[in-house]
Formats: sequence, structure tokens, C-alpha cells
Amino acid sequence: MRFVASLALCLICYTCTNSTEETTSDTAAEVLADITAPADINSPADAPQDADPLAGEVGPEMVPMPDDIADLTFGKFFKWTNPIEDYISINTEELGHGNFMKEIFDLTVFGDRLYFGYGDATLNLGRITPIEIRYFADPASKEYAFDFTTDEEQIDRYRQDDDLLMIPGVDATEDGLLGNVYTLPSGNEWYKSRTLEWAWHVHDSARLGDTIYACGSGGSLDDYSGSTVHAYLWGSGDGGENFEVLVDRPHPNPPGDQRHVHLLANDGELYVFGYYSDDTGTTYATSYLLGEEALVPWEGLGAFFVLDTAVLDQENGLVVGVHIEQPLRQGAMLVTNGVGEEVLALQDFTVLDVEPLGDGRGLVLYLDGNDYPLEDTGGWPAHVGVLNSAGELTEIASFFPTIRPASVAFWQGRLYVGMADGNIWRAAVEAE
Repeated sequence: MRFVASLALCLICYTCTNSTEETTSDTAAEVLADITAPADINSPADAPQDADPLAGEVGPEMVPMPDDIADLTFGKFFKWTNPIEDYISINTEELGHGNFMKEIFDLTVFGDRLYFGYGDATLNLGRITPIEIRYFADPASKEYAFDFTTDEEQIDRYRQDDDLLMIPGVDATEDGLLGNVYTLPSGNEWYKSRTLEWAWHVHDSARLGDTIYACGSGGSLDDYSGSTVHAYLWGSGDGGENFEVLVDRPHPNPPGDQRHVHLLANDGELYVFGYYSDDTGTTYATSYLLGEEALVPWEGLGAFFVLDTAVLDQENGLVVGVHIEQPLRQGAMLVTNGVGEEVLALQDFTVLDVEPLGDGRGLVLYLDGNDYPLEDTGGWPAHVGVLNSAGELTEIASFFPTIRPASVAFWQGRLYVGMADGNIWRAAVEAE
């Protein structure tokens, strides 16, 4: 899942320099609104219903399945199930309103299970309804199971590297200036490491070689009071049991916020993306490579504010975000051999989610149009496609929901899309 900015940004700027002093380019543009989920979202009465797990669908049991997902054509999406109804009900009653996050932030397949993320780190709802690591084990059943109960306000994203599934602890319910990373090695049990010193937020995690990395923000109580927020990179050399601070970056121009938010591990390099803001309301994009002892500014994306990353294979990564130009526009960049190149097949679209398929390609959920910020015009012209490492896009499904889609996965012969109202929709292979 993606980091969704809820910063009430006034300006976005790009900054990256080869010296130790940060410099700001003259490229800046107004942001008209946040790109947060609409408040008090409810399912439309006319949403297509899937009353029975297989009703209205032609499943893989009935249709010969090609070897390649890109050769499949999918039929109509049906509203399959809402696996967070308890979370919505309890928090609506406790708060006295429904103005909180109900989004299915991420969908990912690991160990033949479909995991999903939910919660609200803004209103800190993990203190009311503990956030569980929930998943589906059987596409014929709408019943979810859970492995583990986190100490987080929200599961924002899952990260996968071969036989390891990771959850960065975006906002711990515990006090103590320590952050969490959760790891699940294939065939084992979840392990929680509460060893990330000074962390207020842990936004992302990645594995490169024998090291698990995590990034985020934090500092001391004095830093919190004075808005002198530090950006951190942590590392674990023992499989995720213990983390240590690798990089502590003080705020370059306090007071203001600062965070390392996204990691990309590919081609033997670790890329670190984030931002900082100052007291003028200006937010600056930051982009780094991890050197031997420090983060080195990296200019491979140009003026680009990163909102998400995905590893396609060992040589190729995908970076999704906003081109900082007039006007601002959404975009996607392929990173190969230390160079970022725009994905022309996605230049007219807004990418909402990318789920790596594990074969050098990614499953992409995207909308028509590339305007920033994302605005609700009464419906969401959505598509699902397969993107390869050459930047070629093959559309395999399209739909037009009135609720914003948020996440996508392919599991057991069907497409699944997580929605902003807590529902999961799905589509099966279309019969010829």
C-alpha cells in the first residue's frame, strides 16, 4: 500500500543535491486538497452484490486457465465481502460518527493466503479495536482468519521478499519512543520486533541481502514538542529480531515534519524516499541512495514526489508519485541500473496500487486521468493491468465504481480489489 499524504500541503517542492547542504529548486505548485479517503463512506445501494461466494461468476473450475494472467479476460466485479464490519461498527458506536478510515489499504498474497490491511492511524483507532493481521484462506468462503494481533493503529502496507512477509508498524499503540516491525518467514509464525529506537512512525520495510531495513520518523520528547522531527533508517542483520539506527537525519530547517517514507531495494541498491516540511507550509521531496555509511542524495527521478514503490525483479523497480511541474501530474517511473525513466503507458493515468507478481511484472490498479490531487467526480473509471519490466501495460479488467478503489491482488484465479468503504470486490475469468 501506498503512503497517502494527509498533510494539508500548501506547496510541494523538489530538493536533491550532491553536497551536504540541501537546496531547493524553483519548481513548485499549489496543491488544491489532500488526497485522503472521503469521510463517512458507505456502500452504494446499487453496488453489484455477490450473495454467494461463486454466484454470478464463472470460476477457474469451469474455465480453462491460460498459463499467463495477461492472457486472461475478467468479467464483472461483484461486491464480495466486508471483512472489517466489526471494526466499523464498534468505532462508529464509540466515536458517535463514521468519519474515520475504512479503507482496505493493501491486499497481498503470501503462503496461498490473501492478507489485507485496515485501521486508522489518524484517529488512533487501534486503541479501541486492536488491529489484527487478517487473511482469507479459501476463496469459496467469506470468513477471514487472523494470525496475530498487532500493537498498531493501522496496517498500512505489507512488504514481501521471496519467503518473507513484513509489516512496518506505522503507528504503535504503545508508548516509549520505540517502533515495531512484524515479520513472517514462510512456514513460521509472526514475530514482532519492538527495537526501533526513537520511532514515532515506521512507514516501510525492505530486505536487501542479509539485512532487513525499515524507515520512518521520530525523535525525543523535546523533538516532538519543538517540531524538530528526525528521519530514520534502521537495519536488522539477524532476520528482523533486533534493529539498530543506521541513519539519523536531523530536520534541515526546523520547525516542521520530516519522514523517510518509502524504500526500494533492487539491483543491489537501497533507495530511500521521503519529505520534509518547514514553517512556511512548504513540503520538499527527498531522494537518497544508501552508501557505505550514510544516505547519498540521488537525482535519478528528477522533480518527483514519491507515493509508492514496488520491486518487480532484482533489476527493476517501479516508483509511483507526482511530477513536480506546472500543473502537478501523477506518474510512474521504472528504476533500472540507477536510472529512472517514465512509464509512458501510464502517463495518462493515476496509479492507485501495484502488487508485484513475482515474475518481473506488477499487477496495477489505475484510474483514467493524471491530475493531482485526486478528486471525486462522481465515479472512479478504474482498470487493472499487468505491467512488465519494459514498461508495457496489458489491461485485463475495467470497472466504474462509485466508491474509490484502493488495492488489488490476484488470488486463486480471481481479481480482488479493496475499496475505501471496507468492502472487497472481485471478478472471475470471463467465459468465452
